[in-house]
Amino acid sequence: MSTLPAQRRPAEAAPAPELVACAVCGLEGSPKEMADCAECGAVFHIDLSQQALGRSCGAATFGQACGFSFSCDPCIERYEESAASGGPWRSAVR
Repeated sequence: MSTLPAQRRPAEAAPAPELVACAVCGLEGSPKEMADCAECGAVFHIDLSQQALGRSCGAATFGQACGFSFSCDPCIERYEESAASGGPWRSAVR
């Protein structure tokens, strides 16, 4: 009988997370860091914790009936430009 400890197998490495490219800034991130724009459908970075270290290429708003709604920065800019000029804003919500 041996008094040596049993040899352990090396731990298997976890699979690398699939990265998704942000449509606004072009940098990649994990799907947990991304959201789909309710206006154009683009995938973009969103930092729901609003920490200084996070990256946000859009915003989340809380709607009256639908819960959270996510919009990318380009759609927010188009909305603000349209609202400033008094023009209509048409949502392309899917």
